[in-house]
Amino acid sequence: MLQLAAHDILGCCVQCLVLGAAIYKTWRDSHRVGREFSYVIKKEKKKVFLCRLWDIISVRAGLKKVPWDGYLNYSRHSPKHRDRKTEKFFFLNCTTGQLHVGTVNLATEGEMIPCVPNALISSVHDSNGDQQQDAMLLWLEEHACRLENGMIKLREERGTRSISLFPEEPPFCSTAITNGVKVRASAVFVPEIADLQNENAKYTSSYSIRMSLQREGCIINGIPFSSCQLKWRHWIIRANDHVESDFNGEAVIGKYPLLLPGEREFVYESCTPLPTSLGSIEGSFTFVPGRLADPKGAPFEVEVARFPLQLPDYIF
Repeated sequence: MLQLAAHDILGCCVQCLVLGAAIYKTWRDSHRVGREFSYVIKKEKKKVFLCRLWDIISVRAGLKKVPWDGYLNYSRHSPKHRDRKTEKFFFLNCTTGQLHVGTVNLATEGEMIPCVPNALISSVHDSNGDQQQDAMLLWLEEHACRLENGMIKLREERGTRSISLFPEEPPFCSTAITNGVKVRASAVFVPEIADLQNENAKYTSSYSIRMSLQREGCIINGIPFSSCQLKWRHWIIRANDHVESDFNGEAVIGKYPLLLPGEREFVYESCTPLPTSLGSIEGSFTFVPGRLADPKGAPFEVEVARFPLQLPDYIF
């Protein structure tokens, strides 16, 4: 894991991914035997190369290397996963050129999911291809592209800057403004806790909800209020077009956020499993103008526009 500690963090992250792709391509080309890779050449094994790449990126971008604690950050674990650490493992198939990521059944069943569309990969064994295009390069390039175009962004949490994989732009991120309350929502597939053998919960997504109050404050029937506080939530979760869950409950992750004009977004994340690779979430929040302890008017609903849950083409 890389803990970011640079001024131009976004630029550094993009440069790091581009640099990583370039270094990987150079290393890959220098380790060909005929038209095949060799990760067991005595000069440098794969593990040694990855450690060296980690060091180069850290120094080049001014990043601080810190050990990963093994947990999926910014997400609430289901009871099944709270008693053990959930690690994400990637594997590059040197024959096919595909990059895979392990699921929750990796250790017991060897279960993995491809991370890059197969149609884009040109194997070392493809006699019709003039140039190899393996998944590792495509994966790094796509990650850099998403950072550069703003689809994913950096965020700071408790003094630590990191790359958030939650999409920030439509169609993968929804935005709705109701009575001055703005809600943005998006989700990301979580491969390390996916369970392809569980027919009722094969695919797990972590979703991020970001809410804030516009500078004009909360406006209801033309009357402005300087604050509002969340009381209730309502979720409709679909697998394909079938409603899997229609849920009402108080608060969000046990919190009742108080929104004030112009303040930073209140952000919370949670997880939901689906039996299908495509689904969606939509719903609403019930807010009270003023504070729950001192309401200034009647409760009102705030829309959470539908956002997708899906198995993506690229898995990070």
